[in-house]
Amino acid sequence: MGWSREFIERVREATDLTDVARDYGETKNAGPGKVKMNCPLPNHSEKTPSCHIQREFFKCFGCGEGGDVFKFIEMVENHDFNETVDHLARRAGIGSSYPNPPDWTGRSGGGDDGRKDLFYALSQAAEILHLRLLDMQNKPAQQARKFLKARRIGSEQAKKYMIGYSYPRSKGHADGLIRDLKPRMTSYFQKELDKADSEFDIWFEKTLVEAGLAKEYEGQLTDFFFDERIMFTIFDASDRPIAFSGRQLPGGRDPKYRNSPNSKIYAKDETLYGLNWARKNLANENSALVSEGCLDVIALHECGLPSAVAPCGTAMTEKQVVKLAKYSKNFSLCFDSDPAGKKATERFAQWEEQHDLNLTVVELPVGQDPGDFHSNGKCSALVSLTEGTTRFLRWRIDRIWSLADPNDIEGRSMTAETMLQIVKDHHNEMIHDDYVRQIADITELSYNHLIEKFNGIEKTPKRRATIPPPQEPPHDDYRKVFDQPPPDLDRGSPRVGKEPKTRQSNESLDSAECRALSLMLHNRQKLEDLKLWPGRITEQFFCEGPHRQIFNALKASTAYDEAQSHFSVDNVEAQMASSLLERLHQEGPLHNLDDVKVSATIAEVLYWTAKHRHDGIYAEATKSSDLKAAQELAEIHQLLSDLIDSLDPFSKVADHLLEWLQSKEKGES
Repeated sequence: MGWSREFIERVREATDLTDVARDYGETKNAGPGKVKMNCPLPNHSEKTPSCHIQREFFKCFGCGEGGDVFKFIEMVENHDFNETVDHLARRAGIGSSYPNPPDWTGRSGGGDDGRKDLFYALSQAAEILHLRLLDMQNKPAQQARKFLKARRIGSEQAKKYMIGYSYPRSKGHADGLIRDLKPRMTSYFQKELDKADSEFDIWFEKTLVEAGLAKEYEGQLTDFFFDERIMFTIFDASDRPIAFSGRQLPGGRDPKYRNSPNSKIYAKDETLYGLNWARKNLANENSALVSEGCLDVIALHECGLPSAVAPCGTAMTEKQVVKLAKYSKNFSLCFDSDPAGKKATERFAQWEEQHDLNLTVVELPVGQDPGDFHSNGKCSALVSLTEGTTRFLRWRIDRIWSLADPNDIEGRSMTAETMLQIVKDHHNEMIHDDYVRQIADITELSYNHLIEKFNGIEKTPKRRATIPPPQEPPHDDYRKVFDQPPPDLDRGSPRVGKEPKTRQSNESLDSAECRALSLMLHNRQKLEDLKLWPGRITEQFFCEGPHRQIFNALKASTAYDEAQSHFSVDNVEAQMASSLLERLHQEGPLHNLDDVKVSATIAEVLYWTAKHRHDGIYAEATKSSDLKAAQELAEIHQLLSDLIDSLDPFSKVADHLLEWLQSKEKGES
């Protein structure tokens, strides 16, 4: 995992656990080379010292825990092993001599790949930006100080959370941070790196760009953060600055937040703001408070709620959930009561069962966030809200009911069905009956009728439900039309994305649509090069539902975050689309794509969408004995067979199928 055994033993030899223990409380002499203290481990409080410590080992006779110095730090600091070694190495003053420090995930640094340089550059940038904020002679920072003061964030809090202030433009150019970093980086370069002075300029620019502190613009190096933003420093588990989040001041330039790009030491979708401060408290309280942003975290911490964290980026990701769940499975979700906050809360439904989470919701008053409570001196009210949380499942039910008209009898019934489905999908069957009773109370509908309905519904499948195969046609006339072999997807050489005949058509459709959407999300330039996008691919390539919603969101957007903003928080189908888009985003781009494979993928999604429509009409035709519809399908059946042979999205066959799909939609509108 990155630390050599020799280095670990060197750290062990340099560390005296009796000395380390003094960092965590008062110790008393217990004999030669021994001390004792009140146990500092999480979930064990005592008044009489029962934790006995020697140079290399400890044993608590109260809780029974014991081990070496590494085990001690792992438990007290809630570190993993790699973080523990790093912590003790730094404490012993030998961390800088280790040639391959681990990166932010604990993996081996793999040699001299510049991580150490990035850590240094970011630490110096954090200090420079912080001093700019605190410098009372710096009049441009006065507005930032005023903004923070209104939120009861003074110099003490600014120091505690390492808040800074970025540089303005100067004559249309922004290089203030670069200019002030240069002498510090020059000194570091000369002392730490074995390189010729002539290499400095190239190294300096490369390091700042890789650290996310600078970028190239019109042939010049410019600050990544400018326009005088309040800078929130993001730390790793070892309290090292790894990134920034820059917030605009009122009236400042958009966007509201400008965040550091990913780097060798920073992965935005895995990092949680405030986790470095919250880590110890998560171990003690066994509960995490998840909020929206940096100011929320600071407000919650200042109100005496030190287990608060927030996602880096615009929304919580599964990787962030997994990381936080290592500390505690109990999450209290503290998001705003506006549509964006409700959407952020609802997103956790997809992770609740998968990661065995125990979720509750802090219900903030409409129009207020944690910062409002802190700035108005109402911390006790905020603490009370966090202590009186609502179970996540109950919150979801209440949210659905809040959208209903209680005076509409049919509407109440439909709303009850939606709520019953949410309960049915919950993994804990022991609570199902209690929630059905609650739904009966809320809607004033009969419990007996609701439980009968509940027992008759199925859980929502993980994938789109498979439509049953068509029934046997009732007449010989229909057999003439339909008793033709379906397109054989397995004949000839294999093609990209082809599904085995044993797979149901709807699963194949779902898979094909996902591959096409992944191309639009991750490989849009390839689609543009092949003239497939924009223009050729239309919404008719996708069935109505979540996949088409994603298509339209991507069509109207230039980036993932922008696409996510198109989905309504109050629409179940939109939330399904949002979750699916997130999954595609996390899975990353498809690999080994040549022009033929990309074109074939787009042709394939058209095939499966048309076949899905074909099969639906077929089922209706067999029920109603509609011979005309059956005859029309014979032509479509042949077109489908021709398309799967060619897999050419620009062919006349593809044109005819697309026109047919469009005509069917117009006929239904």
